[in-house]
Amino acid sequence: MEFKNKKMLLTFLNNNCYELDRGSQGIAYYNMEDDNVIKIFYEFFDDEKVDEYEGKQILAFSNISNDTFIWADDIICVAGNLVGYKTPYIRAKSLYKQDPLNINLDHFINDLKRAKSDIELISKNNVLTFDIMYNTLYGKKISIIDHVDYSLSDMDYKLLYQHNINNFVLEIYFFLVDGYFDEFV
Repeated sequence: MEFKNKKMLLTFLNNNCYELDRGSQGIAYYNMEDDNVIKIFYEFFDDEKVDEYEGKQILAFSNISNDTFIWADDIICVAGNLVGYKTPYIRAKSLYKQDPLNINLDHFINDLKRAKSDIELISKNNVLTFDIMYNTLYGKKISIIDHVDYSLSDMDYKLLYQHNINNFVLEIYFFLVDGYFDEFV
């Protein structure tokens, strides 16, 4: 998506979107026109150039078809400068905001198996994950969002897979025990 100037993007966001959440890199908006999420980096709002990311980097994994990782399918530019990206909207809640005692464990175990299979797939495609914690959604399935700090790696597959699965397992571990463990201690 290309916008001529800052005002045009802000008008588009005000007229067609509503804010979903804020993270460490930017603000996520739900686009009511096409049922997608638009994430705009904070640098845009501060009139700074986004120099940490490139469009090619953001779209690097969009060709890896899977059910767990939600890749960007377009970049957002203002006057040719990258300011954000667009991804499909997932109807789910952040995993850390859910009560583990209220989920169906049989379904959850199957969803974990599917996610593990997709972690194997991306590892075979040399993708090194980062920041899975607090970027995992759960609804009808497990979805992992916000991949902008992922990278391609020349790491051995076994080491890469171990790194990637450890990132995921840590999120699951905290989901299952963190809130309840704190209350008992």
